[in-house]
Amino acid sequence: MAITLENMNPLQVPTWSWLRINSLSLEFMEDGPSAYRKEAKITLPEGVQIDNIFIGAETKAIPDSVKRNYEFISDNYNSALALTIPEGALPDTPIIIEYSLDEENRLLKDYIHIKAEKDSDATVIIKYSGNTKEEAFHFGFTLLEAEKNAKIKIIKLQMLPETATHVDAVAVQAREKAFVNILLNELGSGKTAGACDVLLNSEQSSAHLDGIYIGKNKKEMDLNYRIAFGAKETEGKITVRGALADSSKKTLKSTLDFITGATGAKGSEEETVLALSDKAVNLSAPLLLCGEDNVEGQHATSTGRPDSDKLHYLMCRGFGRREAEQLLVEASFTPLLNKIEIPEIREEITQYIGASIYGKSI
Repeated sequence: MAITLENMNPLQVPTWSWLRINSLSLEFMEDGPSAYRKEAKITLPEGVQIDNIFIGAETKAIPDSVKRNYEFISDNYNSALALTIPEGALPDTPIIIEYSLDEENRLLKDYIHIKAEKDSDATVIIKYSGNTKEEAFHFGFTLLEAEKNAKIKIIKLQMLPETATHVDAVAVQAREKAFVNILLNELGSGKTAGACDVLLNSEQSSAHLDGIYIGKNKKEMDLNYRIAFGAKETEGKITVRGALADSSKKTLKSTLDFITGATGAKGSEEETVLALSDKAVNLSAPLLLCGEDNVEGQHATSTGRPDSDKLHYLMCRGFGRREAEQLLVEASFTPLLNKIEIPEIREEITQYIGASIYGKSI
């Protein structure tokens, strides 16, 4: 049965309603005969624990921007994982969780709780893919608790087929001196509603929230990213790179929220968009909210067609226009892709981008 989810991805400070970016409504399949019944494929380093149980959080601890996502998944999940990275654990290989949709498993609603204990240092890769040609749905929620001095990187790869609707949210709570790096790769699906809310609620905690997206055909994306600075000397940075082709449409709401008491906090946000088509629609709403005097905040947004001089340079050296454009797209994404230490994953993303936008990789 299809239901309508209202007030998803709310803008923290509503603007004119005619802009239609304050929130999102979308239809989602609540249940059905093709519900996901497979086990997730998990690659687990020694010393790290994972269980098939739901470990929730108090609703009041979930930020408003993703609360609607949390309420829905709490009542409707069909896959739940609880990952514990023990105190002091330093696994030398990443933790990998993979979900793959197919004709018989087209409705996935997954909840992943990650607890990174004191002084741990790990990378978690969560991948969503699929090969079904029928309508499919993914609704996901990831809750990360990073304890004191923990260093955690979460890489999400969304490579779902164009027939899929993808709704995903990440909520992060970072304790004293913890560092969290979230890298969200929104590459597939026909309709995407992605959100990430990071709360730096202890002194000297920090976060990098990075995003890569591509739009093609008539794909629609609504992305809502926020870092909240809730304690002294916290630092956060949002960096987003995207490319829009054909008649795709993207809305990005990115917010730096300096809460009263966050003395000495520093934050910045930046988005760079390459428009590969005159029909593509790009909407960006960067917000900088300040409830504290002694803070530093910066934001910048850049949108435009690929640089003509660079295109000319590449085409003079034998590349066709589409190949030259693809190289510029990849060059724009490279600073974020280089944060992925695993060459195979970087190559997989590069190949996927080339095949998605241009039908082939160079």
